[in-house]
Amino acid sequence: MASLEIVNSTHLAGEPPKNQQEARVIANKALDYLQQGKNEEALALFLKALESDSEMVMALSGTIEAYMNLGYSIHALEYIPKALELDPNNLGINLLYAKILIERYRYNEAKKICERLYKSYPNDPKVMVVYLQYLLSVNSYKTAKQISERLLKISKSPSSYNNTGLIYLELGDMKTAIELFRKGFYQFIKHPISNSKPPEPFMEVSLAKEALLDIKRALDSLKIPFILVAGTLLGIYRDGDILPHDKDIDFGLPWNTPRLELINALKAYGYTCTYSEEEIMGSKGLWNISVAHIKYGIGIDFFFIQPRDDGYVYWGLDKNGKTFLTRNKKFGRSTIEYVGETFYIPDNPAEHLEEIYGEGWGTPQANYNTLILGANIVDISGVGIALCYNHCLGNICEGRYKKAHGYTMQLLSVHNDPILEKVKLHIEEHVNDQQWYEPIPIKQHRTDNTIFGLNK
Repeated sequence: MASLEIVNSTHLAGEPPKNQQEARVIANKALDYLQQGKNEEALALFLKALESDSEMVMALSGTIEAYMNLGYSIHALEYIPKALELDPNNLGINLLYAKILIERYRYNEAKKICERLYKSYPNDPKVMVVYLQYLLSVNSYKTAKQISERLLKISKSPSSYNNTGLIYLELGDMKTAIELFRKGFYQFIKHPISNSKPPEPFMEVSLAKEALLDIKRALDSLKIPFILVAGTLLGIYRDGDILPHDKDIDFGLPWNTPRLELINALKAYGYTCTYSEEEIMGSKGLWNISVAHIKYGIGIDFFFIQPRDDGYVYWGLDKNGKTFLTRNKKFGRSTIEYVGETFYIPDNPAEHLEEIYGEGWGTPQANYNTLILGANIVDISGVGIALCYNHCLGNICEGRYKKAHGYTMQLLSVHNDPILEKVKLHIEEHVNDQQWYEPIPIKQHRTDNTIFGLNK
């Protein structure tokens, strides 16, 4: 993520535009930068253009998009009211507004915009994609499935296949999901690649700290015990801080935690949850539930930890009955100090982290995803593999080719699929000026697509 201080100070260098015509020339240059993926340069010029013409819709829209691309949706939001006041029916600005609201977990507001736009532009692929993003965020998979299948008839793009595949994955149909992801890969390797380099969309650590303290206060007041787990534990224990490249905060809760009561109580503390009461109560016990703090725009994952008689505890993800589980030796609780507060963690944190991340857990590994490379996973249905297909194709759709290339290496190390090798080679042949992640050794025993009921 770019430095906000650098971004905000860049536009102060040099003289502001002398008139609106000069401001428009600068804004057009900024637009060129934006299309090339040079978001910092684009933002600096858009802000400079706005100094001379604060009502230039193109510069307002460009500022919003550049801030979003740099991972600062909270700052992009500041420019929305003015832009919509000047051009309330601007489709591009309305789509950006909806994206920001979804990213900030303001789903009720996003719903109104998405439904209005979809009603007005039912066959516009861009509108359908943003509406799908909203539907997936609120777990409305049946409606999302209908729209995604309509979208595939209009646009057989990698992103269309990726979105549709994710829906089937969430519905527990791994076979159809993998078929769709693979079709998306085949579409990708048929076409040239743009060399734009968008930044990674990660959370702001300062806001994550505020959200961490806030959720701790809420859980403490509700007398619900918890521990830090996964990437949150790794960052705070190993590095003394939240991982800058993380996307959410991870908590472990006892298996017998009353899930519905927890979610209903957290709503009073300013949290939102996309799981319905039926989904929570209809399960024998969801393995994980995600909530989000609306004020800070930070997601929190609750993993419910289940002890078993084999001497291990299990926790993980649930995709409509298909589970991805992590297995750890049973542990007690110890404490760690962070941001002036005491947090509970496993009483054997080093051993616990080694179980999850392997012997190299003490050294940061840029191309390591526990869904694939975790040392202690139980994944009979291939949920982790399917999710990484989705992550790989998703990064391709966003133009993050180094990340996508890294995922192909991870997947190929544990899973044999020729299309992954073709994707890897296609990226290497067409993307310039990239320093790829270190190669990952191929494991002796790999799964293949027969795990999903498909031919090799």
